[in-house]
This record gives sequence, C-alpha cells and structure tokens, in this order.
Amino acid sequence: MRKAGEITGGELAHRFAEVALADRLNVRIEQAGEDQWTVWAIDEDERDRIAAELEAFLADPESDRYADAAEKAQQRRREAELAAKASRKRQIDLKQRWSGPLWKRCPVTVGLAAITCLVALLTFDPGEGFFNGFGRLERPVRMLLLITTYQEADRPGWIEFDGLEPIWEGQIWRVFTPMFLHFGLLHLTFNLMWLWTLGASIELRRGGLRLLLLVLTIAAISNLAEYNCSFELSTGFSFKKSVLFGGLSGVNYGLFGYLWVRAKTDPRSGFIMPQQTAVLMMIWLVICTTGAIGPIANVAHFVGLAVGAAIGAVPWLLSRLQRV
Repeated sequence: MRKAGEITGGELAHRFAEVALADRLNVRIEQAGEDQWTVWAIDEDERDRIAAELEAFLADPESDRYADAAEKAQQRRREAELAAKASRKRQIDLKQRWSGPLWKRCPVTVGLAAITCLVALLTFDPGEGFFNGFGRLERPVRMLLLITTYQEADRPGWIEFDGLEPIWEGQIWRVFTPMFLHFGLLHLTFNLMWLWTLGASIELRRGGLRLLLLVLTIAAISNLAEYNCSFELSTGFSFKKSVLFGGLSGVNYGLFGYLWVRAKTDPRSGFIMPQQTAVLMMIWLVICTTGAIGPIANVAHFVGLAVGAAIGAVPWLLSRLQRV
C-alpha cells in the first residue's frame, strides 16, 4: 500500500470511501488522529489516480459528479456479494471430500457397487455352486435387467429374443442395466475392484453427478454395441446379435479411457494413470479377445474404452479450438 492523501472530518472520509467504491478504486481509509483520516492505495499502480481523485473531491465535495456515488457504491456491494456467493458454490470442501465417511466421499461409486452386489445376490443360483452361481438365476431379476427379453427356442440350447422392442416400448432402463449383471464370483469381484479404483478417482475430483453421467453414457453406448456386434480373434468381427451379456467391464474400460486421456492431456486435472496400470488394462483387453477365458463382451470393452477416451479428450479439443 502507498499513501494517497489525507482527509479532515469523518463525514468527508466516509463520502470519499463511497466515491472510491463507485469508481472501483481500491482504497483503505484509516483514522490517523482525532478527526484526521489517511487514504491508502491498496494497489500501488493506482496511487496517482487515487491521489488525483482525492484532490478533486476535496476541492469540491458537493459537485454533481458525486451525487449518485452512494447509490453506485451500494450497487458495487451487491455485485461483490453475488460474486462471493457464486464463488462459494464453486468451492469444494476438500476436508469433507477426502476424510469423510466412504459413502459421503463417493456416494455414486458406493451406490453402483451396492446395486451390483444386490443384483448378484438376487440372481444367485445355489445349484451352480458358490463360484459360478452369480447371475445364473434367470427370473425375475436377470430377465428384467438384460438388454432385451428372450425365450427358449425349439432347438436345444438356443434362444429367441425380442430385438429392442422392449426398449422402444418404454423399458429404457435396459440400455443401462446389463452393467449390473455378473456371471460368477471372479467376474463380480474384479469388476467391483476396478469400479472402486477408477470410479472413486473420478468422483473425488469431479463429483458424483459427472461420474454418474459418464457411467450412464458409456454403459448405454457399449451395451448397444455389444448387442449388435461380436468380436473374437478366432472368428473376427461380425454383426451377430447377442443378449446374454452383462458386467461393469465395458464401463470400467470407459472410465479407464477417460482417466488415461485426461491424465495425458491435462496434468493439472489431478488425474493420474500409472503406466503399469495402463499396460495391465491393455494386456487384459487383448487376452479377452482370444476366447481363452470364455465368452467375453469384447465389443463392449473396445467401445467403452473409445467412448471414455473421447469424452476425456473433449476439454483438450475445446482448448485447442479456442487457440485457433
């Protein structure tokens, strides 16, 4: 701060404070004596301007120029209050976010995991054993969550399904809900592990609403792609429709793609994707296509990865376009 001048009289000091605020001058006025006030320029670069304004004010404090100073000053206070409120809304309580109870820190991640576990219990078939029984009980829950309905065909081991008619007729949840179905304990465990690792990382930094929208977008697109297509290294790509698929792996690959791209394109985002994790995810992606570990929703994996990566690249693309 630099001294810009002095004022004699408390009333004049108050009026000049209103004039300075109305003109957006950053001043500080302190009492220096019984009836003496010192005017300080908070920003040193504004010192000469404030001193000139103070001199003009003291020369003619009753000038018409200052008639509406009090009204303008009040308007500036309202603007500052609104700006402060908007700023508070944008602030994040990191202490609560990082040290609160788990369900408070990551309610969407915990909620998705809880629904997945509940579905696993409701679709558990004891006759298939503990390791293989999850997701095997057809009715009523599994049939309600699959992308469409089906019935046994006349040919043993074959099924007939109803296309996407149930969705067009209003059962829109079927676009998303296959992600909650898991077939076997290992399928369930690994997907929950990756959901927590990837989902919580995003939710802690971007909030639950963004994570939920990201998950739903990836789930819808990857599920529709898996319904319409299939891929394995041995048979190649085909437009063979399938209905008996499920799991969070397509979503998890989408979350992985989002994190990977965000970490690469914006180091300031706070996202980190260790190289060993990226390598592991890509190796597993390839292993799944071999068919060595059974039927896998490979198309959902690849499409989920592509969708998540594309969404993760949006901020970077927008920043590049703004520079053009």
